[in-house]
Amino acid sequence: NTSDLQILFRVSPGGKFTPEMINRAMNQAFFARVGLNSAQFLGRELEEFLKPLGFTAEEMEFRRSMCLKAVREKAVVRYTGTQGPRREAVEVSLSPVLDESGECTHLFWNGRVITERVGAETALREREEKLRVIFNAHQDPQSLIRVEPGGRFVNEAFNQAQIDYARGLIPDPELFLERSRDDFLRALGMSEPEIERGMAQWRECAAEKKPRHFEVIFRRPLPEAIEVTLVPILNSEKVCTHLLWTGHIITERKRNEEELRKRERELAEAQSIGHIGSWTWDIPERKLVWSDEVYRILGYEPQQFAPT
Repeated sequence: NTSDLQILFRVSPGGKFTPEMINRAMNQAFFARVGLNSAQFLGRELEEFLKPLGFTAEEMEFRRSMCLKAVREKAVVRYTGTQGPRREAVEVSLSPVLDESGECTHLFWNGRVITERVGAETALREREEKLRVIFNAHQDPQSLIRVEPGGRFVNEAFNQAQIDYARGLIPDPELFLERSRDDFLRALGMSEPEIERGMAQWRECAAEKKPRHFEVIFRRPLPEAIEVTLVPILNSEKVCTHLLWTGHIITERKRNEEELRKRERELAEAQSIGHIGSWTWDIPERKLVWSDEVYRILGYEPQQFAPT
């Protein structure tokens, strides 16, 4: 009554294997594949039984060698093969049956069709490979972080950009895979208060199941500003199992912004000292902008109203 395909082979001197019993599932599968009743092959050679299933000479020789191995070693032999015109994947176990003297008199062949499972596994591997390529092609440093019970975060994967960036701070970043995230941040030079603030953001992201955006500063060897995006990854039960950490380095942008603010302060100071104002007129937008000193010259507080 089992859904597994089963055959009992008699083992004869000279390495002959003869089908002696075939279960219902095997008989139905055999008929579905080749349109023949498998019972007609009872008592005939192994090769005669295999030939209608479309096996090549090499494939039949491989299956004979597996039978011989099970008899010789008196131990279960397992392999995965394909059979039938549709080349279905089958997971096979060959179990020797011994008599009272310890001689192998029969082999019990058990096959389980795993075509769907193999297809699903192949599709999963292909998806994982595509994700790996996309992950490593990303120019920004990225980390895949596993969320464990108790609020622990573990580094599961680094993309190449993350490895290259971290290598400037620690010799071998990949040593921190499968280690706690806070150990990695500590090695990158973050202080304990900074790490704790980061962990709080991560816990909130995992709990709320919503992306978060924030900035962090790595202070070793020189201050480095990084704009972080944290994205929760949910399983089929809507539980957050991972976080995808992406860091966009904005140090140059921050420096440019600070330089612009500095020049604006210097210009405002120079205008105040010289009692000189300036204005700009954006004609397409019909927008007029006065410097703070223009307001003062005209007797108003800086930015008291929008000029027209």
